[in-house]
Amino acid sequence: MPVLWQCSIIHCVIQPPSRPRVRFAPSPTGALHVGNLRTALFNYLIARKYGGTFILRIEDTDRTRSRRAFEEEIEAGLAMLDMLWDEGPGVGGPHAPYFQSRRTHLYTDAIERLLAEGRAYRCFCSKQRVDNAKLGQRKAGKPPRYDRTCLALSREESDARAEAGEKHVVRFRLPDEPAVVIDDLLRGRITIALSALEDFIIRKSNGDFTFDLPNVVDDAGMQISLVVRGEEHITNTARHMLLREALGLPALPCLHLPLILDRNRRKLSKRAGAVTLREFVQLGVLPRAIVNSLALLGWHPKGEREIYSMTELVNVFSLEGLSRSPAIFDLERLEYFHREHLKLTTYEKAEGRFRQHLAGLNPDGASAVDNETLNKLIFQEVVSAGLYYSRAVDLFAFVDSGFASPSSEEVVSARDILEPFARFWEEVPADRIAANPEAARVLVDEFVQQHGITRRDLLHPLRLALTGASEGVSIYLVLSLLLPGVVAERVRGAALKPAHGKRRFRR
Repeated sequence: MPVLWQCSIIHCVIQPPSRPRVRFAPSPTGALHVGNLRTALFNYLIARKYGGTFILRIEDTDRTRSRRAFEEEIEAGLAMLDMLWDEGPGVGGPHAPYFQSRRTHLYTDAIERLLAEGRAYRCFCSKQRVDNAKLGQRKAGKPPRYDRTCLALSREESDARAEAGEKHVVRFRLPDEPAVVIDDLLRGRITIALSALEDFIIRKSNGDFTFDLPNVVDDAGMQISLVVRGEEHITNTARHMLLREALGLPALPCLHLPLILDRNRRKLSKRAGAVTLREFVQLGVLPRAIVNSLALLGWHPKGEREIYSMTELVNVFSLEGLSRSPAIFDLERLEYFHREHLKLTTYEKAEGRFRQHLAGLNPDGASAVDNETLNKLIFQEVVSAGLYYSRAVDLFAFVDSGFASPSSEEVVSARDILEPFARFWEEVPADRIAANPEAARVLVDEFVQQHGITRRDLLHPLRLALTGASEGVSIYLVLSLLLPGVVAERVRGAALKPAHGKRRFRR
């Protein structure tokens, strides 16, 4: 009976891991997205909940696509979300360096050992030849796999061709077993038929290492005791188990988190809207809301409560709450978590990040209040409406000194109302209405009573003249934030244009 390679199983309900060493190992080839952020969070929660160690390792063996800017983004992003690592870049640790580009001698040694023991071999076939062979296999109804042409080469011929500089890759030789069996903490037994795999490449023709071998070598060297990754990596796990066995390493416990789908139950992509941390930051989503939203992608706390801080998540987290069903990422849910966490924050806590989103707003010469007061009032409105921070500038664009409302027929046709209002308002003392919407309302009521009109006659065209929008924050707040002279100037500028048909009111 054939031997099946197996990964040790831990029954998470009965025997949770004790002081696990877990790692988040991103490749710095792009922005952090929902999938790897969720992976990072669950590794972090497991480490904190069970008294373990959270390691950040940068897997930068792809010299063509890796960028220092992405490394910095990874580190800054995790820090922003309060997922601080115990070992890794900037922190160090007993297994440094934590950049794979600085550990290549270890992978070279491992490959030399695999070659020497016949567990790997050099492949001199061109990509075109390999692709053509696979095309023929597909046409014949067979699974497309490398046909092992170069496995027949003697070690002497392989060495001689390599020493002569002939271009080649190094492939791992699959064992003559029918399947790999993975015993997963969450999913139980998973069988991967080796007929579904091929002798996979572990070193490219340019000398770069593929993902698999460095991952296995570093997990062993850094004493990782539990691998937590997404369900889409199950096939990778099978390859890694084979590599571990070939290198004489013990099986490593593993846990595969459920897939993340969009609201239409399709693979998550840009079609779902914002899916990267960079986009969330640009939107101005609260970091706490991002963490809270990610935590519920594949994990369910006991009870009905959904709103948690990071500290609270660590306290209530358990492996028993993990789900095997696909998780749905929905921007509407993210907005919900943002609104709820906004209610729990204060301007003082949010000031630094919030002010970054107001950087393009220049109220000097237009605002009736100082910048600090204005920022607090804007923050209050954003909290009240449950908006992303990025909406603040659009909502309060009227406060900018260079703001000008677009042309509007409704405003021009109401100039017989607006011009008297401009004369009335420019006489109002600025300190009487500054940051005082109620005082502005009283003055507006005084004006409409004097001129025998309704509020609606005035307020709709007035809003258009001052903000260029038919809705937004209270018009009384608008009036209380702008200097009276600026209000009068903007009203006249918007209203005193050629109009087609004027609307008069009783004096």
